Amino acid sequence: MSFIQDENLVSFIKGGMKIRSCYSSYKECVNFLESRNWRDERSRTHYESGVKLGIGTFNLMISMLPKKILRLLEFVGFSGNREFGLAELEKGRVLQSLRAPLCSSVLICFHSIITHVFGTADGDREYARRVLAPCLDLYPNGALFLFYAGRVEEISGNIDVAIEKFEQCIEAQQEWKQFHHLCFWELMWCHAFKLDWLNASKYAEKLCQESRWSKSTYYYQQASFLTMCLEQSQVKHEQIMEMYGKVEKYKQRIAGKSVPYEKFAVHKAKKFSSYGTHNSLAGLELIYVWNGFTILGTNKDLLEPVMNLLETKLRKIVQTKDSNPNYYDSYGLAMLLKGMCLRYLKRPSQAELCFQEVNYHEERFRHENYLAPYSLVELALLYMDYGRDQEAKQYLKKARHNYRKYPLENRLHFRMHSAMNAIKKKMGDLNGDLDDDEIDTASLQGAASNASELRAEAEKCSLNLSDSVSLDSRNDIISNSSAKGHRLSNGDQRLNSLPAV
Repeated sequence: MSFIQDENLVSFIKGGMKIRSCYSSYKECVNFLESRNWRDERSRTHYESGVKLGIGTFNLMISMLPKKILRLLEFVGFSGNREFGLAELEKGRVLQSLRAPLCSSVLICFHSIITHVFGTADGDREYARRVLAPCLDLYPNGALFLFYAGRVEEISGNIDVAIEKFEQCIEAQQEWKQFHHLCFWELMWCHAFKLDWLNASKYAEKLCQESRWSKSTYYYQQASFLTMCLEQSQVKHEQIMEMYGKVEKYKQRIAGKSVPYEKFAVHKAKKFSSYGTHNSLAGLELIYVWNGFTILGTNKDLLEPVMNLLETKLRKIVQTKDSNPNYYDSYGLAMLLKGMCLRYLKRPSQAELCFQEVNYHEERFRHENYLAPYSLVELALLYMDYGRDQEAKQYLKKARHNYRKYPLENRLHFRMHSAMNAIKKKMGDLNGDLDDDEIDTASLQGAASNASELRAEAEKCSLNLSDSVSLDSRNDIISNSSAKGHRLSNGDQRLNSLPAV
């Protein structure tokens, strides 16, 4: 991770050479596997499974790295292939060998965790479930596979079942306490997805007391979840401010590098300490930056309460426009989160308007400069959902090239790389220009122009994007605009590409 986070060219080269050296060792193992005359087939099978585990994992992980790092690795003679990595791990999984469960473990981890944390949540949940089933049959009380069982249920939106699995995982073993912390982490998010902020904060507190990974992150999470509780006494508010004060105090460096989420937590904690937590969306923002909306989006019963909460908060935020110096920061965040809800509620036209609204106000953000590039990526992912890949590609390029030095930048680059790969695979890169740095400004200007037209029409009808009733009834405007020939994006008429709400 220090290799990924470091922006220094010398460290890039050193890291790249180490990765190449390690991978070369596995290639030597492949040559050894093929050239040796094996007398014991069982030994060969065990050895082969280990080689496929190493080769497959390397290709899988390296293929997910952002483009700027891949360019370096290609320079030192190395590249990763996702399909090849998955195929090698699948071959290793079906072997009757010592390392077959490890191959299964990597595959499950990739589809249930890695793609959600570092990608666009494009993992195959059902495949992960199929790979997991024989592992649970063989090791019914295995803590690792119980954890994966919980994680698969969690990303499927079965939160209550996931909680039960994580609790079983904790009870399954008491020797490895650090593994309990992984379960506490997931239980914290499970309760946050249910808007059970108090229980979410309790698990964050548990992690803060027992885990040594990042107390700064845990203090920020605990305080942020507590700010979401409806009725706070003065004592509780003072405790929250005390927790925010500890975030910077416990900031640390691992392998000489700052932890990106700690930098984000320190930045946010300073803001809340200076301006207070009135109408805070900190808990929902945490769910967003950890890609939790991809999980909420699998279950309408989880998503609708979040939408209702956002509507309530958004109305209160709008009322503070004249008195709140950070109004546009709060408004922009609320619109980004609302756009996420609308996207997964299958209201793409309204979601598009929310994301465009965030981008429209980017010059007015005082503290939350990450909102603009993140909103562009979400807009691109929305377009990808409905086959508008050319427009999605342009917005991804704009987010990648036009924004620098914002919180969690590397995290977004991982998602952009994953999205670009998905487009490339879908389109077959027939034009060979997916990796071009040139941005089709005409397409972007057309989209911005048409978004402005829709804003103007909304204003004529006295509708406000922040108003819940107005936004939900805005489909009439969109439909009328489409009938008149308005286009939100160059080359695609809205109702032809996005289904009506």
